[in-house]
Amino acid sequence: MKVYPLCSAFALYFLIPPAGLAQTRENDMNRAMQMVDTEQKIFRDYITTAAINKNSKYFLQKFAINDVNNLRSNLPFLVTASNEKRLKGVRSLSYFMKEFQEQLQGKKINQLDIPEILKDYKQTLSNLLSRANSDVLERGFKNLSWGTCQLLANSFWEFDEKKQMVDISAYKRVIETPEYIFSFLETQHGFFYHDSLLLFVAKNYPGQLLTYLAKRNNEVTNSIRDQKNIYIRQLVSFSSNSLASELAPFTEQIVNNELTVEDILEKRKKVDDYYELLVNTEMDDENKEELGDDPEFKTALFDALSEKSLDFYVKKINDQHSLPDAVRFQPVQSLRPQDLYYMIVSSDEEMYTSTYLGLYKRLLGLFKDQSADSILNLVHMNRFRRFMRIAATYNTLTDFLHRMGPERSSELIHLFIADIEGKDDDEAIANASDIADAFITLSKDSVFNVLVKRELENNLKKSKENNSLQSAKLYGILLQVYDIVNNNQQGDFFANYKGISFSEFNDKGTISELVLFYGDEDGKNSYSSFMNLFKNKTQWQVTLNNSWVTISSLQGQPLKIYANLPLNSDDEEDVAAQDSLVNYLDKQSIHPTILVHRGHSYHLANTLRYLNPSVKLAILGSCGGYKNMKKIIGINPDVHIVASKQVGSMIVNDPLLNHLNIDLIQGKNIDWVIFWEELNEIFKNDVNASKLFEEYIPPYKNLSSYVIKLYKYMKDETDQ
Repeated sequence: MKVYPLCSAFALYFLIPPAGLAQTRENDMNRAMQMVDTEQKIFRDYITTAAINKNSKYFLQKFAINDVNNLRSNLPFLVTASNEKRLKGVRSLSYFMKEFQEQLQGKKINQLDIPEILKDYKQTLSNLLSRANSDVLERGFKNLSWGTCQLLANSFWEFDEKKQMVDISAYKRVIETPEYIFSFLETQHGFFYHDSLLLFVAKNYPGQLLTYLAKRNNEVTNSIRDQKNIYIRQLVSFSSNSLASELAPFTEQIVNNELTVEDILEKRKKVDDYYELLVNTEMDDENKEELGDDPEFKTALFDALSEKSLDFYVKKINDQHSLPDAVRFQPVQSLRPQDLYYMIVSSDEEMYTSTYLGLYKRLLGLFKDQSADSILNLVHMNRFRRFMRIAATYNTLTDFLHRMGPERSSELIHLFIADIEGKDDDEAIANASDIADAFITLSKDSVFNVLVKRELENNLKKSKENNSLQSAKLYGILLQVYDIVNNNQQGDFFANYKGISFSEFNDKGTISELVLFYGDEDGKNSYSSFMNLFKNKTQWQVTLNNSWVTISSLQGQPLKIYANLPLNSDDEEDVAAQDSLVNYLDKQSIHPTILVHRGHSYHLANTLRYLNPSVKLAILGSCGGYKNMKKIIGINPDVHIVASKQVGSMIVNDPLLNHLNIDLIQGKNIDWVIFWEELNEIFKNDVNASKLFEEYIPPYKNLSSYVIKLYKYMKDETDQ
């Protein structure tokens, strides 16, 4: 073979006549057209046979035939784009159809999102071919999920803008787990949205930014200090203050000259004054929203309100549960009704039932001569859905509704159920989950129960008439859940959660159980109580190392329980012990099928790091609301969840785990109905334990989880 010098090769390239270049371009375009034709046929055949709801299938078929044909025919002659871009645009059609089909088959796409995703593809293609700048592309991706952004990035991988699309997707993905944002930035040098991520943390989790500044000194902290954004500069300015975390929630108000640092620190000298300041600021933000403003530190402010509700009041009331109410609730005696309201809606996940009931009683006592809904009017209906869901959880919702006129109670039920749609799926499903959680309580009142069904049916009809696919599906699901509550009509889907066969727990001949403890005082007490279950040396072998304990059954079926030691939580030694244990299990190819969370709900996010598809049963205590439930189901939609309406208690957890372990050693299948009846017998002679056990929810009664699972994984109800 004759080899040309490099310079000769370049010379030959430039000697190709224009006609030759034109022929090359034509050949490239023909090959691109053939790619589209091949993928179009595969895509159309798939759509014909795929189990896709009829509304979404209509849009897919329209795209696969009309849109693809039109784009295929017109793109080669588009005058606003270069030859190279037109060619990439045509090829993107084939990449998009292939990627879309793969994600549909893998159930990574919500079918209700199909029309919007098709529209997003066409708009992005138009932007890329019309010389749009990065700001235009960013605006187009603003309201898209990270999954859709990634799908589009994969479809347009040949374009120079692909890196920006990938970075937008990464940005949207990482903000879903904000605790990992800084570790992400440490490894992603040159990330397009570096500054945007810092601003996201500043607005939503300012305390996290301040902690990072205090503990680290690296390129990321240098970039924080160099930021020009006024909010970040404000946070940096008081980062050296010992009370910086108390100032952080008010950053927006300080910047806007609505509050001064001195005002806040003066209020902080008294817990009631500081708490009232938080409540007043929350209410001011609500008023601003009603006037069309968009407060930027809402998440940070409400998180601070939740934290102080717990630290100043709720935890203390919980801890004094054995004392008379006059002593227990003395810390809240001087608080206003709006303070009690926000305490309830911001800290319900950590409240004992008696704590909630005492706060509820005092709240309504402040309105004894008025209609009970006066409190909702006072707070401008802010978080009223959450308040009603919490009231339903603690069986006070019907009492609350009966403390007002029938017209107003009917109106509140209407407002509670209507307008379920949200700005995104998360908000809409969270609303539906709150409604479902109220069904059991409302079903016990014949008048309210009839109202609920009527509202569900009316809203389903309205949604279908307005062609609102999201809300129509959710109301259809809620009617199914309503029927379960009222008629015990459980189909195959719900029957799946009434029990687990022994074989599902068994992995390679052994059942593996992972129990996670935390190093605070409660965690250490819980661990000590837990270990008392395994004192019988003829039944259990206990092996201990510096980080965890292994407990092995000596009789019956092989069962191994792995539990980390509750080491010092201040230095995160407890989490390090968990990581060490899980790394060991991974190296040994041991896949626990049972995951047990033994800690407060604020530790739950860490426990969920260890949830994976091999887990068949998760015993989690307080599930921490919709976001955690969604995360759990997103990781493993088939997992059975045992949760509590309130803080988990070791006087329930230990007997529950002991009963479960005995059944497993005996090789029994777990029937949750029978299992719960047996636990009721165990607790019936202990009044305190029996009351706490009433707050535990077996998998087949977890109504909000049904809503999430049906919405994400079942056929669209609007087809019926």
